[in-house]
Amino acid sequence: MYVETWANFTQLIRTVLPMLAPAPQKVMKLMLAWVGDLGNIHHGIDQDNIDQIVAFLDTIVGDIPAEWATNIKHAQYFLRSLNNGPNAEWVEHEPACIWWDYYWYDNSCHVNDRVKKFDCTDFMFMAECEINGCYWYDGSCHSEPKPEVTVKCEQWDHESLCLLAGCYWYDNSCHASPFEDVEPPPPPPPPPPPPTCTDHINEIACLTAGCYWWGGSCHSEPEIIPPGTPNPVREFAKQVNAYCTTIPLTRPLEIVNCGILSAILKITADVFDFMGKGK
Repeated sequence: MYVETWANFTQLIRTVLPMLAPAPQKVMKLMLAWVGDLGNIHHGIDQDNIDQIVAFLDTIVGDIPAEWATNIKHAQYFLRSLNNGPNAEWVEHEPACIWWDYYWYDNSCHVNDRVKKFDCTDFMFMAECEINGCYWYDGSCHSEPKPEVTVKCEQWDHESLCLLAGCYWYDNSCHASPFEDVEPPPPPPPPPPPPTCTDHINEIACLTAGCYWWGGSCHSEPEIIPPGTPNPVREFAKQVNAYCTTIPLTRPLEIVNCGILSAILKITADVFDFMGKGK
């Protein structure tokens, strides 16, 4: 699975989500809500948030099948490419190439637009003119196609000429469309209104729609927390960080695991604050 745009990234996260335990699932759901709030942009994104999500994804690759772990690596490269853009040759599909503000030609993606190294008017023969992407007409080579000369049906004042031009003759004049003595059909009914936040009955659908889940139901506004209420996740993160500093250097694996847990807690706390759940 390729991950070249936010749509690809979101599809991957939703696919991997059921493979995980409840704790990382919760982080992944908050991650989807964060992506939804960003909109379809690839620049001007907080780099700290990007780095934290990349670090979190490192912690789940061992809990999913190898083929999906490889896809997670693709997603991490996509995240690292935000704000600066990826290598153009990494982008294999034209819509994604255009989304990154690159140029698609010769069936591949390029950072710069095509630069012609010749002048079409220099070619003297039809074969070399057309093989270099130019246009041959009127006995010479041109950089643009021959403009089409259009004749309006209203210009014909004789029935035979009108019909030969593919137009329609009625009311003693020439017309571009056939005569229709029927009233147009009524317009289609308007589409049903989109669902509101209160229509969502589960947390995933609620967060994906950019709404807020609290009190066992979906809301259009975040939960109002009294001023000064501490962020419980951040408070726990402080305790974990304090413990990490006490681990001796002779236990490097425990130090690494403690650092990963700290990173996950920091992401969760930041998202908790971002969603208006903590102070």
